[in-house]
Amino acid sequence: MPADAPADNGEIPACSIDPKTISTLFNGNAYPTAEAARRIEGYAIVGYDTAPWGAIGNVHVIASEPDQAFGQAARNALFSAKIQTSDVGHVGCVRRVRFHVPMERPGG
Repeated sequence: MPADAPADNGEIPACSIDPKTISTLFNGNAYPTAEAARRIEGYAIVGYDTAPWGAIGNVHVIASEPDQAFGQAARNALFSAKIQTSDVGHVGCVRRVRFHVPMERPGG
């Protein structure tokens, strides 16, 4: 990722996403199909805001390389994400997502 890219601040409690709600980013299901077929790896930096009741909104792609498909995949995964409820929300959360070529499944 570029040195001047925004830092991931997902460790801030108000930005911390429940990993179970974005499991597709970790299990390879969100990997862009065309890029997986060509075995291209990439990254996305996605911004979002959180609400005290655990919702995520204002999801937007800050950067995506080498193709915009990585940013769209990360953005789509974050739409279903949840955070732990708290007293306050947060504006300006950033999540960096690295896409590694998924391992081939046996028989496929």
